[in-house]
Amino acid sequence: MSVVPPIQPVESPRHYAKPRQQLAILAFVFGLAGFCCPPFAISGIVLAAVALTRISHRPDEFSGKGFAVAGLAISCVSLIVSILVLPGMIMTLFFSRARSVVDGSVDQAHLRAIRGACTAYASENDGVYPPALQTLVRHGLLTADELQCPLEFDSTTPGGDYYYVAGLTTDADPRWPLAWTHLEYYASEGSMILFAGGKVEFVEPEQLAAAIALLKKGFESANGAPPTIVAPPIGR
Repeated sequence: MSVVPPIQPVESPRHYAKPRQQLAILAFVFGLAGFCCPPFAISGIVLAAVALTRISHRPDEFSGKGFAVAGLAISCVSLIVSILVLPGMIMTLFFSRARSVVDGSVDQAHLRAIRGACTAYASENDGVYPPALQTLVRHGLLTADELQCPLEFDSTTPGGDYYYVAGLTTDADPRWPLAWTHLEYYASEGSMILFAGGKVEFVEPEQLAAAIALLKKGFESANGAPPTIVAPPIGR
């Protein structure tokens, strides 16, 4: 009688889990994001350090060393760039804004000086304003510097930087513009304008266009001819 050998149990194949690399990839992504936001760079450094530690101690569970190293390097670079560049950008924007405010105040002061000089001239010329702003300089009522817009690219423009309406009188409609800056001086965002009534204010391009249209319509209706607008060199 033959003996049947015992049946040996068959072992099922082992399924090993794929090593995880999400942490390393996350460190890489945070490093790239650090160029835009410094806190992401700091997070990227921490994540990369944790990922490298886990990969070193448990390589069967964690992988992605290349991503972790790249994430660490990029995070460090982005953090350094942010520390060096970001404050400079903020300071540049701050000083640019501060200078714009100061220049706007000086521009306003120049237009007020033009108003005072025109009034002084008109008091000796039957209420008629001068034919040109340069006339005020020749009469000693205004300095040449006061005809230069502080926002102008060339601060020594011959003849001044302001538009001026010749032929107006002290009886002119106070809503009519008497002098104003070119739109380019304020990056086309508006213009500082001196009205015939003496008010000086910053207006948007649409408001400036409406004021000039009102001037042309009213002046031509009263005088039978359009007003003479003397433009600065940049506006010609």
